[in-house]
Amino acid sequence: MRPTFFHRGFRRWFFALTAASALVIAAGGAQGTDADGDEIPDEFEAATERNVAVATYPHVAPYGVSITSQSVGAPVDDKFRLRYEAGGFDVDYLPDAASGRVASSFNLEVGAVVEWIDGIPMGVVDDGEVTRVLPLGSDQFGAIPVVWKNWSDVDGGSVDEFTIRSTNAEITLVLVIAQRFYRVSGDKVLTPMEAKLEIHLNHSMTNTNARAGLELFVETDDDMAFGNVPWDVVQQYSVDESWINVTGGGDTPATVFFSWSNEATVDGAAGAVQKTPPEGSSGSYRMLVLYPQSPTARPAVVHVASLGVVSAAFADLIRPATLPGDAVVFGASLVGVAAVVGGTMVLAKRSRRKD
Repeated sequence: MRPTFFHRGFRRWFFALTAASALVIAAGGAQGTDADGDEIPDEFEAATERNVAVATYPHVAPYGVSITSQSVGAPVDDKFRLRYEAGGFDVDYLPDAASGRVASSFNLEVGAVVEWIDGIPMGVVDDGEVTRVLPLGSDQFGAIPVVWKNWSDVDGGSVDEFTIRSTNAEITLVLVIAQRFYRVSGDKVLTPMEAKLEIHLNHSMTNTNARAGLELFVETDDDMAFGNVPWDVVQQYSVDESWINVTGGGDTPATVFFSWSNEATVDGAAGAVQKTPPEGSSGSYRMLVLYPQSPTARPAVVHVASLGVVSAAFADLIRPATLPGDAVVFGASLVGVAAVVGGTMVLAKRSRRKD
């Protein structure tokens, strides 16, 4: 279900107020802007921008990617690492970047393309209903170079995109990471603490009564939970998603996650995604993601997922600032700037409606 107007309005007010606190300190009350139209004020984006570093390997025809993203200006800066090679993604989270200690991590492998026929039509994958399994791994992803593009968003943030195609051209993975918030669709704003993983599947079906899907493997030494509402949805950066979250760190819990939209498009039409809960033991889990059925022999599937972290540094950066001295003057300035920013957003919304 899409967010209500009240929820969208509250989110805009919250960001306006948070951005205003930064403006009072840094800019003496200048009016907020939203150059990229993602509904996140530019001042808020600047305050939460991360340093992103990318390396591909080997130097010629690279087939591997290593990405680090570190917060800037938090009381304790954090860092996460995302590495890709041969159809597998490693995500590590360091709540204290300077310590070098990984608190939580997992590996996600896009293991196989599958075909599923729901013999007993109850939406449950029963034994024997997966009729075909085509392994991916290094056979399909190992020899194909990663195509890397980089550009600057209109608000000044850097965006990196990596395109990974399988040898048989049936599956393409597109990984996107940004320094700042970056709108990727009408329902999703990509946060600086995650990377979008867009899956394109064009599989030649052996049976048009079957549904195409993917077999995924998740491996971790930390605690894994499945099915709760993702952090991004709670914060209203996304809607209608599920996730797996992995938490480590002992007395100071740290969480990394793999989330995905509960809808995919097949031949341009949106439909519900069927998934099986992860099953396994000793830290290695298998799950199936199954897409809506298509009448065509080679359906075109697009499914959006994310890999990221629940950032402690981000939470610290967005806490309302406090200043010594005259609290009344500070409070009045904060409310005044919030009113200017919030009023600008309301007027902009009314203008869009008139257009």
